Amino acid sequence: RLRCLPMPEVGSNTARVSLYVLPERVHIGVLPHGALASAFLPLTRLLFFSEAPLALTVVSLVRDEHGTASLSVIGSADDLAPLDESGMRRDDTAWAVVQVSEGSVNSFEAVGVVERIARPLAAAGVPVLYISTYSTDYVLIPVERLDEALRCLSPSASPFASAPASAPASAPAS
Repeated sequence: RLRCLPMPEVGSNTARVSLYVLPERVHIGVLPHGALASAFLPLTRLLFFSEAPLALTVVSLVRDEHGTASLSVIGSADDLAPLDESGMRRDDTAWAVVQVSEGSVNSFEAVGVVERIARPLAAAGVPVLYISTYSTDYVLIPVERLDEALRCLSPSASPFASAPASAPASAPAS
């Protein structure tokens, strides 16, 4: 089962938020502009043909202060390995993936969700990467800080709950 931390509602325009710790561990890499052409095929395979049961793969085009483009890539170590040959620089940190569930409220209508998660983690000095997609939000937390982060977010919460419909029901707790 997935570890879940329900967070209380705050105000009338906010959603009840539950956090599900997923079994995936991801890494963050960057493909510099000069590596984009040689990374095209492995990047296409990663984005469209990954066989992972729950693939969290994020690609973001970034421009530096000189206007030079690069791609930030987030995925499992195995999924990112083919990109290493293309010149990708990878951060050594392993990140835990925490799915944010906002109940029945459309995530575009929920107010203050990021703040309710980020504020206690910032106060504890826990770094995070918050990713919002069309239908789901994720918080990436360094694996070695995960237990501390979960205590900061909801010290009195029940540690387990049913998985949301979009998460694998048989995933082990982290």
